Amino acid sequence: MLVSGALTWLLENPTYFNPSISAMGMDKIAAEVTGEVPVWKGLVCVHAQEQVERVWAKWGFERDEGMGRWDEEGIGHVGMFRRLELGEGGGGGGGGGS
Repeated sequence: MLVSGALTWLLENPTYFNPSISAMGMDKIAAEVTGEVPVWKGLVCVHAQEQVERVWAKWGFERDEGMGRWDEEGIGHVGMFRRLELGEGGGGGGGGGS
């Protein structure tokens, strides 16, 4: 239920993590024109405990072998990603990128 709520919130607020040009300024965003300002494109990452990797897979997350495996507090973790399909105008579409 918590995962579903978080994913729903992300879909409803796709521009929340986009940098603010007015607050940061173009120089800090490292963009010369507004078309270069990065936007979130629906990619979600979790650091999943190995023992519950299958649970995250049921939510549509896929293991990223490139992230490898690591321990946090003695518990094995893996990186998993899921791309949310964003609607028109919602953070740049559901295409590639972050």
